[in-house]
Amino acid sequence: MEQILTATFTKQEDIQTSELQLQRLDRNLKDIGQLYAKLNSYMCEPQTYNQFLRLDELKEEAKVLRDTNRSISSKLRKEPNSAALCYRLFLNYLQGFDVFVSDVARYVKTV
Repeated sequence: MEQILTATFTKQEDIQTSELQLQRLDRNLKDIGQLYAKLNSYMCEPQTYNQFLRLDELKEEAKVLRDTNRSISSKLRKEPNSAALCYRLFLNYLQGFDVFVSDVARYVKTV
């Protein structure tokens, strides 16, 4: 992948509102969809058994991230002032998302 997406925040306040968290989650959900589509494209077709296994792992990671994203989004939308309650979940999700993006970029370079 040509562009590496990162989740960096300079201040804790930057992600402590539900609206900002939801915006970030929506953007990441779109990115996950695009990366999943890229993994399903002929460009990323595995050449070796190890690449085949890695591709399956990446697709599964994308599904887990998508489900986690939807779960956090749902909690943020249902409960008022839920940003503080979902803060740790949100940070863990962002960390997993960043790892996924870099893993996809690494995989794309190898095929």
